[in-house]
Amino acid sequence: MFFEYKMDKSDEKIKNFFDFNAELLLNTIEEERLNALALSLILSQNDDIKSCLKYKNRQTCEKNLKFYISILQNVPLYKDILIHLHSDDLKSIIRSWDDQKKGDDLRYFRHTIYETKQNKTPTSGIEIGKCGVFVRGVSPVFTNNNFLGSIEVMLGFNHLYALSKRQKYDLLILIKDNYKIECFKNSHIKIHGFNIIDKNDINLNILPFLDKIDFKNQNFIKLKNDYFYSKKLYDFKNNHIGYIIMHKNSKSKINDIF
Repeated sequence: MFFEYKMDKSDEKIKNFFDFNAELLLNTIEEERLNALALSLILSQNDDIKSCLKYKNRQTCEKNLKFYISILQNVPLYKDILIHLHSDDLKSIIRSWDDQKKGDDLRYFRHTIYETKQNKTPTSGIEIGKCGVFVRGVSPVFTNNNFLGSIEVMLGFNHLYALSKRQKYDLLILIKDNYKIECFKNSHIKIHGFNIIDKNDINLNILPFLDKIDFKNQNFIKLKNDYFYSKKLYDFKNNHIGYIIMHKNSKSKINDIF
């Protein structure tokens, strides 16, 4: 009886650990949303950005984006920051990470950009694009009250993986496979109808366990010495787009958890 009681108490402590860290992750995502929003608002007032949207000189635009990104990347949170400029008719002007792709129509799948134009107000939150999932802040750009287009600041999830490593647990982010993300076709791992993003940041050794657990209907699961915890992930329109999966092996020192 004493052994069973100790196991129950240990399970409860690990569950509490996951509860705490899941809340911490969601708070971190919210902080990133506010950061992306704030940066997009600040940059929307920048004369270089306004000139870029007005005259669409791609060479000048590229130079200016690289300059501002190089400054922002001195802040650890913005190490992997991306910036995207969109025209007033919702076409891509320039992407900071791909200076060859331009002019593509964004109106049918980039809802944050569409809402920003429709409402002439900033939009922010998690959104899935054709080539990834990001925390995004999108702000309209005006000159003399004329709408020129919008600027988008994009932040990835590297900050979350760094947080999980500091807290000593494994983190996976799963996105529903029904989203048509071109970059997922060959480079992402699929499991249970979900894509696992950022495969370079995860512990691949735990993937076989995911085939054995029902993370969609159970948020706390124990498999021998391994504990799993799932939390639903929502986009900026409150659509359920996937799960955050957390893992901890009980053979690691329990004292490390607390």
